[in-house]
Amino acid sequence: MEAVRSLGRPIVGVISDKQASICLAVHHKLPTVPHQICQYHDVKDVAQPICDADRHVKQELNKKIRGIRELERQAEAMPSKEAQ
Repeated sequence: MEAVRSLGRPIVGVISDKQASICLAVHHKLPTVPHQICQYHDVKDVAQPICDADRHVKQELNKKIRGIRELERQAEAMPSKEAQ
């Protein structure tokens, strides 16, 4: 933050990913400056439980369809029109 301050420009706000160390630094070094969470990181954090649930569903689907690719390869090797 000292490097930014040395530029001689006013710091009117801070945007971060809400990492604890950054929040503490902003609070101690720039107590009067508004601090906002990055929208990307905020939405990512909110969506994380959904992504975790989807990952579980994907793993279960993969267990169920495991082995289908081998059947596809066998069918591709067959010369009949039905296999194609």
